[in-house]
Amino acid sequence: MKKLAIALLALSATAGSFAADKTGGFVGIKTGNMDIDSSIFDADAPLGIVFGYQGQSGAGVEVEYNRADVDFVINGRAYTADFKTLALYGTYRSEGDAYFKGKLGILREDLENDFVSMDDSGLSGGIGLGFRLGEAASLELEYTVIEEDVNYYSAGLNIHF
Repeated sequence: MKKLAIALLALSATAGSFAADKTGGFVGIKTGNMDIDSSIFDADAPLGIVFGYQGQSGAGVEVEYNRADVDFVINGRAYTADFKTLALYGTYRSEGDAYFKGKLGILREDLENDFVSMDDSGLSGGIGLGFRLGEAASLELEYTVIEEDVNYYSAGLNIHF
């Protein structure tokens, strides 16, 4: 996480030399692979929604919600739980039709089913590549660290307004 934070700081230090092409609000959907570094957990493909705003300098803000079913085995018995994340990120996107993205923020995660409920909050960050699809849409490919042992590889489509 420290390396990711340093990379995001270095990327944001260049913000003064770029002017973002698109400013304003957007809404998006995303999915991908939630990689959990544990032999007992296996996550289905998550589904997420993103609301955000990007300013002219390339700096912006996003609220992101993701949900996935997580299967796990304890003492030979299989269970399924609901895994949800809600995050608030500060973001930066470089200029151009193909661009780099960095994000850093606070994330809350919840894992629950009929007999267990766990939650945690902490720092989350990610990097990605984006492609503007005209004035109204963009496609983003991202790597996000949810926590030390949970990584999220995602693809999303944003609609700009």
